[in-house]
Amino acid sequence: MESPKMKHDHNQARGTEDEHDGILFWAVTVNLGLSVFNFIAEMVSDCIDIFNTPQTRS
Repeated sequence: MESPKMKHDHNQARGTEDEHDGILFWAVTVNLGLSVFNFIAEMVSDCIDIFNTPQTRS
């Protein structure tokens, strides 16, 4: 006979599905935000380089 302390039910839902979805949502959101920031920073950097490049006249 099994004692109540030895009985385990490993099929219990612990409510972690929503936590994983939230973590995934924020990971994707932060990644997209950093990508947009990087794109804008490169565009600004390129514009500054164009203005600082000496122009030669022919």
